Amino acid sequence: MGMAASQARYLALTARKTNVEYEGQQINQSRLILSNQTADLFNQMLGIQVPTAPSSTDFTKLQYSFSDGVNDSILSNYYQLGQPDSDYNYVVTITHNERVYKGARRLLNDPQIQAVKTDKYSYDPTENQRNITVRALMTPTQTGNGSYIITDSNGLRHTFLPVDNNNSEDRAKINAITGTNLQADYFSYDENADTYTYTTIDKTLTAQSVALTSFTPAGTNYTYNGITYAEVDLDALDTESQQYKNMVSVFGSDFEADVAKVKSGDAAENKYYKSTTSESYAKNLDGTNGATTTDIYDVTNTPTTYTRVDTSDSTQLEALMSVYGTTYNQNDSYYVTQIGGVNNYVSANEINLGKSSLEHESATVLQSNSSEVFYKDTDGNYVREADLQNLAVGSRITFHTASYTPTFSDFTSIGNMRLTQVTADDYKKDSTISTEIEQIIEDMRGINGSTDAAEKFAKCFDENGDYVGGIYSFEMNGTTYYTTEFDLQESAASAYDEDSIADNGIDGQQSKLAYYNASYVETEISETKKALLETDGAGRFSTVKFEDDSTVYTLNVETITDEAAYNDAMNKYNYQQTEYDKAITDINAKTEIIQAQDRNLELRLEQLNTEQSALQNEMEAVKKVVDKNIELSFKTFGG
Repeated sequence: MGMAASQARYLALTARKTNVEYEGQQINQSRLILSNQTADLFNQMLGIQVPTAPSSTDFTKLQYSFSDGVNDSILSNYYQLGQPDSDYNYVVTITHNERVYKGARRLLNDPQIQAVKTDKYSYDPTENQRNITVRALMTPTQTGNGSYIITDSNGLRHTFLPVDNNNSEDRAKINAITGTNLQADYFSYDENADTYTYTTIDKTLTAQSVALTSFTPAGTNYTYNGITYAEVDLDALDTESQQYKNMVSVFGSDFEADVAKVKSGDAAENKYYKSTTSESYAKNLDGTNGATTTDIYDVTNTPTTYTRVDTSDSTQLEALMSVYGTTYNQNDSYYVTQIGGVNNYVSANEINLGKSSLEHESATVLQSNSSEVFYKDTDGNYVREADLQNLAVGSRITFHTASYTPTFSDFTSIGNMRLTQVTADDYKKDSTISTEIEQIIEDMRGINGSTDAAEKFAKCFDENGDYVGGIYSFEMNGTTYYTTEFDLQESAASAYDEDSIADNGIDGQQSKLAYYNASYVETEISETKKALLETDGAGRFSTVKFEDDSTVYTLNVETITDEAAYNDAMNKYNYQQTEYDKAITDINAKTEIIQAQDRNLELRLEQLNTEQSALQNEMEAVKKVVDKNIELSFKTFGG
C-alpha cells in the first residue's frame, strides 16, 4: 500500500509540474506580445515629427518705401525686365493706403416701418397657386341655401357660396381677378375734351436680317423697296411722344439708354432710323457697331378713347357702382369706353398713380360684366356662376384666388427714426446728398454691389438721368443713411405675408430693410508700372523713377517683420506642439499600462518558478521513497 500511494503521489506531482511549465510558456508568450506592442509604440513615437518653433527672421525682409508728398508708398513687388530698355530696368508694384469714398449696403433687423397702408389685391393668371383647375366627377348640385357643391375627379368636395357684391373685400378680389392691367404711360390725357386715350402698340417684324447692301444711300437717308428711312434725332426726340414709346417697344432698353446718353451730352452706341411715310423702324443702316444686316419693324398704333363718367347721372353712376361697389371713391374721376358692347372702366387715380408712382406702372381696367354673380369657397377661391351652371361631368373648371398685396405711402419713420423724402430740389441744390447717392449707385452697380439695389435706385431717375423721387433719408447714431421707396415697400409688405408672426403691421415685418450710405474707407491701392531703380554701393536700391513721373524719389530701406504671418506661424506651432505633447502623453500612458501588465506577468512567472522548484524537490523525495520501497521489495522476495 505504501508503495502504491507514493507512486500515485509522484504522478500527481508530475502532472502539476507539467501544468506549471505550460502556464509559464503562456506567460512568456503574453510577455512577448506586450514587448511587441511596446516596440510598436516606440516606433510610433520615433515617427512623430517634433514641431519647430518659427523664427522671426523667416518673416523679416527688406522693404523699400518713398513719399511723393501725398502718400507714403512701398515697393511691394519688383522684377527685372527681361530686356531692359534705355530708360527703365524693372517692373515694380507700388502700394499705398488711401481713404476711398465708397457706397455700402446694409440690412436692418426689425425695421418697424410706419406708413399709411392701402388694401390692395393682385392676381396673376399664370400663377398655378392662384389658378387651380379640377375636373368634375359629377354635375354640380345646388343646395337650398344657393350654394353649389362640386365633386372633383379626386373625390374632393368643394362648396361654393354666392358672393355679396357689396362686400368691399370680395369686390376688390373679384376686380383683381377680372380686371385688365394696361401700361399707364400709354394713357394720354386731353384736357380740353376731358378724355384719356390708350394707344396699343403692335409691332411686326416685316423683314428679317436684311443685308445693308440692299439699302441705297441718299445723303443721310437710306432707301429700301421704295421706302425712305431717315435717321432719328435722339436729342430732339420727345420721350413722352408716341414715337418714343413705339421705339422702346421695338428696340427696348438699349434704345432708352442711347436716348439718355444723347440727352446728357454723350454719344449713342447705335443709330436708329424711321420711315418717312410710316411707323416703320430699322437700326444701324450705316454699319454702326460693325452691323452688316438689320431687322425692319412695322408698328401699328390702335387708340382707344375713354370718356369721363358723369356721376351726376344716376344711370351712369349706378352702372359704375355695379362694377366698383364699395371701392368706389367719390373723390376720384372715372372714365369709360365700350369694347364689344361691354363698358370698360378705369379711374384717373389708377392712371396717374401708374405714371407718377415709382412702384406702379399700370392702371387696372374693369369690365361691367365684373358685376356678375361670383361664388366663393372656404379657401377663398372664386368662380363665376355661369361657369358653375355650364359645368358638365368630365369637364374642367378653374378656381381663381387673389393675393393680398397692400401698398404703402406716406412713410414717416423707421422705429423712432424719422424718415425724410429727398426731393428733386434737395438733390439738385445739396451736393452732399447728390454726391453720396451717386456714389452709392455707382458701387451698387459694381462687382461687389447689389443688382437688386441698383435697379431700385434706377427707378428713382428718369430716362434722362434726372432724379424724380423715391429716396428717403434718416439719422441713426449720428450718421445719415438712405433707403428707397421700394425697400420700404418690401419690408412693410412682409408683415402681411402668410408666414408673418404678428398682424399689427409693425412687429411682423419679416424682411430686413436695406439701407445705404457712402463714407471714406481706408483702402489699399496698388499700381504696376515700369521704373528705373538705381543701387548704392552695398547693392541696395537707393532711388526710383517711374515711367509716368519725372521725379526721382529717394528710397528708404527698412527691415520689417510680417507680424501677422509670424503670429499665424506661432499659432500653428503651438497647435502642433499641443498635438505632439498629447501624442507623446498617449504613448507614454499606453506604455505604462503595458509595463504594469508585464510586471504582473513577471511576478506570476516568478511564483511559477518557485512552485516548480518546490515540486521538483518533492518529486525527488517521493522518487527516493519509491526507489527504497522497490529495493526492499526485491530483498524480501529474493530472500
